[in-house]
Amino acid sequence: MNKFGKKISTLLIISIISWSVYFFLNDFEKVNSAIFQIQESNSAYAFGYYILFNILKWILFVFGIGSLIMLFNIIIKKNTN
Repeated sequence: MNKFGKKISTLLIISIISWSVYFFLNDFEKVNSAIFQIQESNSAYAFGYYILFNILKWILFVFGIGSLIMLFNIIIKKNTN
């Protein structure tokens, strides 16, 4: 596989994995119920865990979009050359 194909496949795999984990964390019922239980508990660390989950979801979302933009940018540059 040439350098171009390896770069595209790597970006595609990273994008698919980050989107999959994002949608898993966002839509999976056990994760949502765990977050709800953390919110309802009187633990001192509950707010920290809640913020951690939300930051993780946003990082995965932004990383997935960023890798897709980079992928399209590489494809457009390759097609113009």
